[in-house]
Amino acid sequence: MERSAPRARIVNLASNFHGSGVLDLEHLTPGRRYRWPKSYSRSKLANVITTLTLARVLQGTAVTANCLHPGIVASNIVPRNSPILHWAAKRVKGLMRTPEQGAATTIYLALSPEVRDITGQYYDADQNIIAPSARALDRCAQHRLWQKSLELVGLEQPASGATPRD
Repeated sequence: MERSAPRARIVNLASNFHGSGVLDLEHLTPGRRYRWPKSYSRSKLANVITTLTLARVLQGTAVTANCLHPGIVASNIVPRNSPILHWAAKRVKGLMRTPEQGAATTIYLALSPEVRDITGQYYDADQNIIAPSARALDRCAQHRLWQKSLELVGLEQPASGATPRD
């Protein structure tokens, strides 16, 4: 990505649910039962943390990294094995964003010249920069998740030598 011309963009889809997520590095891989919304919020916290870390690691390159909350989108995200949540989602579907509306900020971050040089930000569904949760901003948590991710995929620190503590 660093060799792309003229620039490359990483856009991660997160959620405001990341604010209730708790990082648990001992249970990142499959093996435990998926519990919505606990597992969902944890995964979205990891998305935001990874984006912020990538932005720092890639600082000074032609690559930007940003993430976003798409809004509440009328999709099939609510698990069918939760009858109450599924019933409630069907009742408020008209108040939710369409999938096209939910994709608008993703497309904006991927293609708009306005954000070509912006990196390390969290956007809302209306294309505004907003503050991520305190847990996502925790530099120690960022470093720990980065190191654990490298370990899980069998990689070493990038050649640039940049680390999330920089």
